[in-house]
Amino acid sequence: MKFDYPLELGDDVIQKLNKSGIETPFPIQKEAAQAVYDGESARIKAPTGSGKTLSYLLPLGKAMQDNFRMNLIVLSSSPELSSQIHSVFKEYFPEFSSALIVGGANLRRQKEKLKTRPKAIFATPGRLFELFCLERVSIGDNTALVMDESDTLLDGINFEKVFSLAEGAGQLITASATFNEDSEAFLKDLPHEIKNIEVSKREGTVHHSYVFCSDDKKEFSLIKLLRNKDFGKLLVFVNDIRHVKHLHQLISKEGFKVVKLDSKSSKNDREKAIKALKAEEVKVMIATDSLARGIDVKSLSVIQYSIAREEDIFVHRSGRVGRAGSEGWNISLVSKKDSFVLFKYAKSLKLDLKEFSLGQKKKQVVKEKSLDEKPKKKRKKNRVNKNKGMRRKKM
Repeated sequence: MKFDYPLELGDDVIQKLNKSGIETPFPIQKEAAQAVYDGESARIKAPTGSGKTLSYLLPLGKAMQDNFRMNLIVLSSSPELSSQIHSVFKEYFPEFSSALIVGGANLRRQKEKLKTRPKAIFATPGRLFELFCLERVSIGDNTALVMDESDTLLDGINFEKVFSLAEGAGQLITASATFNEDSEAFLKDLPHEIKNIEVSKREGTVHHSYVFCSDDKKEFSLIKLLRNKDFGKLLVFVNDIRHVKHLHQLISKEGFKVVKLDSKSSKNDREKAIKALKAEEVKVMIATDSLARGIDVKSLSVIQYSIAREEDIFVHRSGRVGRAGSEGWNISLVSKKDSFVLFKYAKSLKLDLKEFSLGQKKKQVVKEKSLDEKPKKKRKKNRVNKNKGMRRKKM
């Protein structure tokens, strides 16, 4: 067993890491380990797919093992992401009791679960704030509170709720690939002294490409992409929820196995869809940004059917690709009028952006002449008398 890490992890944890194919820590995991373990509040910034989840879970799990009074709360923007982080924690630290507290789930059962005083809670902000106000959850000096995907977490009405939860925590960790003005302002207003931990390089390989097509030809281009190249597992992003159902029907009719994530999908349906994609039972998933944020699937490619409205959204979409050192494609379908937005993102992010060919023209087969073959004589074309058969006009 090997795992060159700044902290001394248990053999069972290292064995599970090795079993998952992780023998060397990613740069952000090494950089964050000691500070997070020592109880320092930190701002962790690293590209999506660079191992941010384990960058805080490993040192916090180790700290919990060494300090029985310590509790952990991880906030994330969606039930799917909370469930995913919860699963990772349970895999490496099964000895700690834990609870998943998210919106859309049965509130009474969650209240009952909290009566057992779980050591770790994985939650969405709205539901946790509700239970915090009911005094079912306490946050104090012994609490390490993590904000995963903090820029999205603080959108809209969540800002004040999360601030109320975070200001009383003994340790605060924010982790994201991007930090917008709201998330930066949030950190400045808190009483915590925040250490900045940042890594810009990612380990995976992402091929950034685009396809020129008018808006009325996007469906055709998407189907042609699916037919011309085997992407393995594919996530198709749309801006408008109305496109989710339509594209799902279109791709299904073309014979591809496809699932969709939209606001009408139940929690159970969403979990089934993600599991089906991970297990390659389906090849394509269609979703909006809010529902696809945080999906962690290895060897995944992305097609941006609609151009991302903001650069940060583009970053998080492409961040689904090349996770944990894997390789994949990030292809944007753009009309020429919208292409300037994509090129602006590429320039700002310093991407090597290339046009993706939807198909190659067939090569003309030239038959080679044999040396013994005599050249064929050209037949003389008989001239056609245009006036033949025409009656003479009478004077």
